[in-house]
Amino acid sequence: MASFFQKIVRRISSCCAPNKVRDYGTGNRIENHGAVFKDCSIQFFGQNNVLHIASGATVTNLEITILGSRNEIHIDANVQYLDGDIWCSSDDGVIRIGEKTTISDATLTLTEPKMSITIGTDCLISWKVDVRCGDGHPIVDLATNAVINAARPIVIGNHVWLAAHVEILKGVTIGDHSVIGAHSVVTHDVPAHAVAAGLPAKVVRENITWHRESKLTAQP
Repeated sequence: MASFFQKIVRRISSCCAPNKVRDYGTGNRIENHGAVFKDCSIQFFGQNNVLHIASGATVTNLEITILGSRNEIHIDANVQYLDGDIWCSSDDGVIRIGEKTTISDATLTLTEPKMSITIGTDCLISWKVDVRCGDGHPIVDLATNAVINAARPIVIGNHVWLAAHVEILKGVTIGDHSVIGAHSVVTHDVPAHAVAAGLPAKVVRENITWHRESKLTAQP
């Protein structure tokens, strides 16, 4: 246990505030390749889990709880993950956040084995966004005893904008350059270059893209 904490201290840059790391398992590791990584709380309960933070990333005020084993969390180069939670309660899950993505406050949840959440490059994720690829508890058909709400992976494409209080549910794929309106609940796939909004979310406009900068065009 002591050697694990010594490794964590060496990996965290001297310019970063201390993180709270608790490791109750074995073989768990944090790989920080020169990222700003501070004011976070990380708890490992399983075995052989890895948190990989690439160069140029900024990760602050993030709470990570990993109950299972062999899970992987990859935060790629120049990502900004400024607040939120990551929860992995089962085994062999993968969460990957692509380069240059900005997350203001989001919860990413894996609740069943071999599930994944993939977020593409240059995405913009606003406040209180919830992304989960399972319901957390099984719903069983009484006649067949079969689970009818199995978890499914989630894929968020490149340059996707999720507005505040959006929920992305299991099995959803969101195409590149799309926008999801505030307070929407996404239960089905959204095509590329589309705006979707509502509860449940429906496509309300197509053939669009969006920009991080404010680019206002005067109307004739």
